[in-house]
Amino acid sequence: TSARLCCAQRRCWGFDQRLDRLAAAEVVLPGGHVVNAAGPGADAVRRGLGVEADDLTRQSRGSHLVLPPRAGETALAAFLPDRRIQFVIPQDGGTICGTTDVADPFDGEETGPPVEDLDYLHQALGLLLDPVPDRSDVRLAYAGWRSLPARKGPSGALNREAFTVTESIACGDLHTVVGGKLTTHRAFAERTLARLFGFSATSPTRTEPLPGGDGPREVSDPLWWRHGSRAMEVRRLVAEDRSFEEPLCPHRPFLVAEAAFSLRHEGAATFADLMIRRLVHSLGPCLEAECLRRAHAWFLREQTVPCDQDFDRAAAALASEVELQCGHLGAWRAAAAVTSST
Repeated sequence: TSARLCCAQRRCWGFDQRLDRLAAAEVVLPGGHVVNAAGPGADAVRRGLGVEADDLTRQSRGSHLVLPPRAGETALAAFLPDRRIQFVIPQDGGTICGTTDVADPFDGEETGPPVEDLDYLHQALGLLLDPVPDRSDVRLAYAGWRSLPARKGPSGALNREAFTVTESIACGDLHTVVGGKLTTHRAFAERTLARLFGFSATSPTRTEPLPGGDGPREVSDPLWWRHGSRAMEVRRLVAEDRSFEEPLCPHRPFLVAEAAFSLRHEGAATFADLMIRRLVHSLGPCLEAECLRRAHAWFLREQTVPCDQDFDRAAAALASEVELQCGHLGAWRAAAAVTSST
């Protein structure tokens, strides 16, 4: 669960003190080094820890649209007249299209695509696809913020190589990560820890696979596509309890066992954690009331953190988060419907 939803932070006697809002517990974490890897929120963390200096990062917003599944498995990529690259990528249950690259300061809360991003992406699809998708075909939209060095120039031209900036705080040194990409996070983490603690030997994790990344490829198994080699652990749950083999929802491919596995082993805490961030689907979570009630019943049975006990509140919080993720998508589609009717 993201820190912004579950934790409050305050400085106390030179230590980092965390208030876990889900478990209503306070935890004091003493340490001489704090690595600030908060991405677009890195400067907000610096300010919260008392650093008074210019921002180290700037942010760029990337928005995406999700269309229904398209025939075939061919991904498309093309340069648009403005020299931006646009992608159309088949996914299980949908087609992801994007992306934008718009300078946009991150205010601490993730939001969805604004109307101008939706217009831009829809116009881009008109250059790549025939027939052009109707606005009503767009099933989902979402946006993310890239964290870039606070330098001048177009965001697409900035060097994405990560580096750290060290500053003094009450409990020791704060090391803020600037820039970087998900594809290089592991190598960068190794270099950073080696520098902070003087490691000279090769990291033992260098040859370790990421979770689910070992074992044979079982391309005919849907569970393998979602869990990799950890599919065997999901199957063990089914062997222990045959009810886990049932579909969690008829509108999405997930089994009850996958929900149980996420709650037991993947740190899912809230109902939204489970439905949005663990059982990930191109079209987002199913929001049918009957399906949500069934999923929530299993959530209560398998949860490890006592939260979201009330179904109505948990379902409302989930729907609100999905609506926030989609940004102006609903109004954008509705405006097109009104225009076509007149």
